Amino acid sequence: MRMLASDGNARKRLVGKSRRRGVLARCMPVETRKQANYCSDARYGTCVRRGEPSMLFSRHWASSADTDVNDRPMELLLIRHPVPDIEKGVCYGRMDLPLRAGTEPDVAGIAQAVRQHRSAVVWSSPAKRCLVPARMAATEAQAQLRVDDRLQELNFGQWEGVRWADIDRSLLDRWADEPVGFAPPTGESGLSLLARVSDLLKTLTVEGLDCAVITHGGPLKILRALASGATPDLMISPPPFGAMIKINC
Repeated sequence: MRMLASDGNARKRLVGKSRRRGVLARCMPVETRKQANYCSDARYGTCVRRGEPSMLFSRHWASSADTDVNDRPMELLLIRHPVPDIEKGVCYGRMDLPLRAGTEPDVAGIAQAVRQHRSAVVWSSPAKRCLVPARMAATEAQAQLRVDDRLQELNFGQWEGVRWADIDRSLLDRWADEPVGFAPPTGESGLSLLARVSDLLKTLTVEGLDCAVITHGGPLKILRALASGATPDLMISPPPFGAMIKINC
């Protein structure tokens, strides 16, 4: 278990009595313009410039302003699950892996941190590697447990369970060049991941409750960036297993 430095000063105020309006527009990341070509996703009826997810977020997050100000920010405790039981170098996302033997202290540490955080709600991916610590944390904190599919890791499709070294290098290069628009064969695009995670954060913001979110590296990178007012970078390394990050938003 690792506690990373707090991002608590990133965004100090939420707009609206229960952060129901206005604040959503403030969470939109700054536009980036990396490439001139476009990609689209029919599920969300949108078109975004590759490397420019902010166009998508403007559709999901834009909201009318409200003149009321709530002085107390919502505090998120973002948590990556402990180490899963799989050998290094293997691609996995939707594979429902158990936690590795010996991670019990990490699970207990997460539960203790959530209790000390006084989270009202513990949100979790449905994957076992997240649900195990989430259930213990909700019990310790006497908090509500909510399992949400939007917190699932990226679906790597045909790459699931394959060693990274055995995946076609040309496809990996395409993914690196087009992290938003590219999808592994039969898998999920970065655009889809961005859309569902930003929609989840919108839900959290509307409710305005202090909460813990136990999820995977992919969603965690996006949540951390958006909640801090930054543009998500899908290709950066995720926080380490068991990492916990506090953000006021």
